[in-house]
Amino acid sequence: MWKNLTNLQSTLKISFKNITKKVMLIILVVLTTIQLAILVGWIINPWIKQQPFPILIQTETRILRVLTPLSPYLLLTGIYFWLTKPLNQKIKAFKKLKEKIEKFKTYNLPTKKSALIVLVATILALTLALYPYHPNLNPDGKPIGVDVKHYVKYLREIITQPTITQAINQAFTETAEGQRGIHLTILYLVALLTETNIVNVAKFQLPFLIIFILLAIYPLTLEGYKNRLYASILTLFTASSHLLTIGVFAAFYSNLFALAFCYLYYTFLLKYSTQPSKKIFLAMLLTSTPTIFIHPWTWIMLILGVTFIYLLLQISRKNFSPKIKKKILPITLILAINITIDFVVKSIIFQATTGEIVAYKTLSTGLSLANLENFFTNLFMATRIFAGGAYSNPLILTLLILGVFSLNFQKNNYTQLILAWILAVSLIFPFSNSSIQSRLIFNLPLPILAVEGLFLLGTIIQKNKNSKLKTEVKLLFLLLTLTSFSYAFRYIINTIPILT
Repeated sequence: MWKNLTNLQSTLKISFKNITKKVMLIILVVLTTIQLAILVGWIINPWIKQQPFPILIQTETRILRVLTPLSPYLLLTGIYFWLTKPLNQKIKAFKKLKEKIEKFKTYNLPTKKSALIVLVATILALTLALYPYHPNLNPDGKPIGVDVKHYVKYLREIITQPTITQAINQAFTETAEGQRGIHLTILYLVALLTETNIVNVAKFQLPFLIIFILLAIYPLTLEGYKNRLYASILTLFTASSHLLTIGVFAAFYSNLFALAFCYLYYTFLLKYSTQPSKKIFLAMLLTSTPTIFIHPWTWIMLILGVTFIYLLLQISRKNFSPKIKKKILPITLILAINITIDFVVKSIIFQATTGEIVAYKTLSTGLSLANLENFFTNLFMATRIFAGGAYSNPLILTLLILGVFSLNFQKNNYTQLILAWILAVSLIFPFSNSSIQSRLIFNLPLPILAVEGLFLLGTIIQKNKNSKLKTEVKLLFLLLTLTSFSYAFRYIINTIPILT
């Protein structure tokens, strides 16, 4: 009798699991179908001039209105969740989770499928970047982006110079204080060689910059995890991230250009950390120094600041050895060369203001202990008001928290680099005004951390029981990717009237 009861209990457990699985699949299929319909509606909106699924859009809008006020607190939790790392390591249950995360990241993609996903990400990114210039949304083709007018002004100053030499000298000395010489010189040469109107050159930068960003961030994460599935999904989340939406709204083009170089530099930094060579050292130098002449703020923060913190984390490792020490010294030399080039080229050759001085002026006016008193006001301004509330993305900010939580269990060169990245932001964030905070958030690796969080959810659902990804995991990945793109299209179409 007891044996029959035990068998019945086992049968009921199996039946319950099967029912739960089927219910989950149905829910995911329904939600994915709804989100796909919403995304298609946003994409075709300019052509049909209306939303084909108004009820779905209105429902999603109501949900966002409830969730977006949480954005400041979600962001704050995310950028300081690394503080829980010591606690996480003491909880036994989390040790098993660490093993499961590592196992889940062994799921990979064939090269052709990875290339196809990157292609899809690129097409969608270009669609988003050009979306504001659709004739039905912007009939006059007015420049979209707050800072576009500055680039037009810069180009006008440069292109009016009588010779190419004088134009380039102008870009590296006087225009924009000589801080964006490489970027402005490229724009000038494009305008000169193609005979394109400088307004069009200025306003159509974003499509090219976002392609550069995608091509730069893919090898970074591929080097970090050697996983094409992770790197491919990351391109999708990057294509729909704040880099593109704020790129449209604020036109932080030089910042984006410098970010792409930083991603490439980090790729070679990781390579050098495992396989040091003269070629990789040179690659690090060639990808880090251009940022000095593109966007000094990004150079100071991501090249000097993040690298310095990364080196400190390497030194603090328990297994610190003479081999690691030999790798650290050349990386330190890279920083020294960068600082020297900034001083020699800008101060002595071009007699312009150095990047360090520009950064000091910015930080001296934007950083203070007084900002601690207005911390939550500044945080609200940075997340809910800046760029029309572009950072108020509940999905990405929730995945940010999960991503940092996941990083707390991992300890390798890549995760230490990402941790150094977060630390560079979180250490000065409380003392920053809203303007500096908005820039700090912009340079955060939000897409990387979002995908890290996504993979944590995948780990929990997968349970490492199959050699292939479960259907539920694939549907979840698809659902959240569609949601991310839907938010991006929604944001852009709603901000076009503000900017035209």
